[in-house]
Amino acid sequence: MILYFSGTGNSKFVAEVLGDQLNDEVVSLRSYLKSGRPAEFHSEKPYVIAAPIYAWRFPKNVVDFVKASEFKGNKKVYFVCSMGEDLGNAPAYCEDLCKKKDLEYCGLKGIVMPVNYPENGKLPSKTETYLTATKAKSELKEVAQQIAAGEKLDEMKANASDYLKSAVINPVYPHWVGSQQFSLIEDKCTGCGTCVELCIINNISLKEGKASFGKNCIGCYACYQYCPEKAIILKKYPDLETRYHGPGYKNGKVTVDENEIF
Repeated sequence: MILYFSGTGNSKFVAEVLGDQLNDEVVSLRSYLKSGRPAEFHSEKPYVIAAPIYAWRFPKNVVDFVKASEFKGNKKVYFVCSMGEDLGNAPAYCEDLCKKKDLEYCGLKGIVMPVNYPENGKLPSKTETYLTATKAKSELKEVAQQIAAGEKLDEMKANASDYLKSAVINPVYPHWVGSQQFSLIEDKCTGCGTCVELCIINNISLKEGKASFGKNCIGCYACYQYCPEKAIILKKYPDLETRYHGPGYKNGKVTVDENEIF
């Protein structure tokens, strides 16, 4: 069973490629995470959990969900993450999570995907998204072969910098995101509620018909990337007009579809 959380589509892509290659069920965790309710799963095949890496660790809301949920049947768990440059010390935290749940940790593999945060004021173009996703698809086929064979995933050994990033920077990351990232252009906001629906931690609400942000942002960027009016902007890049929508995977092929919400 492939379980995934995706903000802007990268990890959805990872999950769907693996589901196709392994001929396995693909389940979105979005409704579970948004409702805050745990779940009970049963799978005869190994579990694969796909999610983005946020500040060199698995998203805290996903970790908390796994802690609270039941996983019956097969006890093997593989973690496959969409990421930017590196994983930090994320594998160690996922291994510890499995120990606490009495599950067999089978490794964490990071797959480089297009970055959904503007680097130097720019987001990946459709061409760049397609090329990066196509390369990721090839890597995911190899990952699927390892999972199908029951092998542990290849992992890079963490260094001192990785320990520091995951242990020190990660805990303060949500506070930085919540207070520094987003602004709202009120004249553009129509109160459609898209951002409210997309926010899995219910950090956004409508007040007097306009989007209002709390302080618990996890930095998934779904609200920013999929606001139909582009009313949500980044404080650092207020004039950026383009938005990033992750790649799709249909009939075994990589697609780039701006209209699909993940």
